[in-house]
Amino acid sequence: MTTQLHAPGPPAGLLGLKLARRFSRDPLAFTTEMVREYGPLVHLQFGPQHAFIAAGPDAIHEVLVAGSRTFRKEPRTRNAVRKIDGEGIITTEGDFWLRQRRLVQKGFSADRMARYAEVTSRRTDQMIARWPDSGDLEICDEMTCLTLETIAETMFEVDMAADSRELAEQVEYLSERLVVELGSPLQLPDWFPLPSKRKKRHALRALHGMIRRVVEIRRQSGSIDRGDMLSMLLTAVDTEGDGGQMTDQQVCDEITTLFVAGYDTTASGLAWTWYLLAQNPEIAEQATAEAQYVLSSRSACYEDFEQLTLIRRVIQESLRLYPPAWLLMLREATIDTQLMGYHVPRKSWIYLAPWVTHRSARWFADPLKFDPERFTSGRIAEIPQHAYYPFGLGPHRCIGERLALLEMTLIVATVLRNFGMTLSADQGPVEVEPHTAIRPRGGLRLHVERHVAG
Repeated sequence: MTTQLHAPGPPAGLLGLKLARRFSRDPLAFTTEMVREYGPLVHLQFGPQHAFIAAGPDAIHEVLVAGSRTFRKEPRTRNAVRKIDGEGIITTEGDFWLRQRRLVQKGFSADRMARYAEVTSRRTDQMIARWPDSGDLEICDEMTCLTLETIAETMFEVDMAADSRELAEQVEYLSERLVVELGSPLQLPDWFPLPSKRKKRHALRALHGMIRRVVEIRRQSGSIDRGDMLSMLLTAVDTEGDGGQMTDQQVCDEITTLFVAGYDTTASGLAWTWYLLAQNPEIAEQATAEAQYVLSSRSACYEDFEQLTLIRRVIQESLRLYPPAWLLMLREATIDTQLMGYHVPRKSWIYLAPWVTHRSARWFADPLKFDPERFTSGRIAEIPQHAYYPFGLGPHRCIGERLALLEMTLIVATVLRNFGMTLSADQGPVEVEPHTAIRPRGGLRLHVERHVAG
């Protein structure tokens, strides 16, 4: 393939400042517009910095799968995330990442997944038992507390029902600051005497202190293996590598990574699923019928996942329209290379935005329509390979993908079996707010009605 010098893209203008401001102000609209106007690979220039938006399936494959060693996680972004997650599998690379990934993967075995399903089902039953028979709920808050409490029990067997809202607020603030700081050309150190930095330090102490206490208490208890993720991380041995185990600090870093990512993105995906079902009552009715048929009068369990086929498709389509990880961690070219036949200079930034690809008419018919049937066996072949990637692709694909899908499926089925949902009368237009996971701006109010037994 002949290398071409420049991929298509907008003129940089004065030092690229206008482009940078537009990107920072509304990244969803900006990236969507760029791909619509210039195609599946867009070249941007912010001053001396070259950047590309890789939105086409072939470009996505080249970056995340075929070129995963050439396109590494960008150092500035990694360092910012490392302040929250430490040296977890999201921020590390190379041999250390591979070793940690092997060890963490052991926590997602089938026998442990069945245990996680039981926790999810029980926590969901407890949540809906508190709901009114008829009334309005802030569904984002409900889903955040539910997924946080569920992940806390599956990760380290801790009941966080009393503290879930406070901890969720701390993690949400860290997420907001991460996006703000990554969008700023000037990175101030965390010790800097600003109110925002002081609040960030407090949030980090709260999160890291909680994780450290849990690990220390488990070590001191002498009862290490309780069937949760923490048990697995404390006892796992790298039999395929050096035969070693994780240090307590490595355990803390991996637990923090799984904890933060595991509840925030799942809560986001659930919120948007409820929003879409509330707007599509016919599909909601069909999904309700499936939930009531499969579950009958009992609680959901691990084996139900394969039977809830329509609800799984609903979730897949929700993740297409509203992928929680709307923008994957920024990549950087480690060498002068090429992408789609275009020259990519060393240290170029590569943006990968599932939001843009999933909503493009280039790769999806009627892309803004909520259509779970596109994931049936008869139609799924219409989706180009690598055009749908809510959990990423390649060796760094989200390790918790199956757990997230399991959790979302059982939660949606349990709620639908018991309640109908519509938008609250006082819920205005719903806007998307892009933090590390996209959420409805200002929350989402839904009206719930308990089904009459009969």
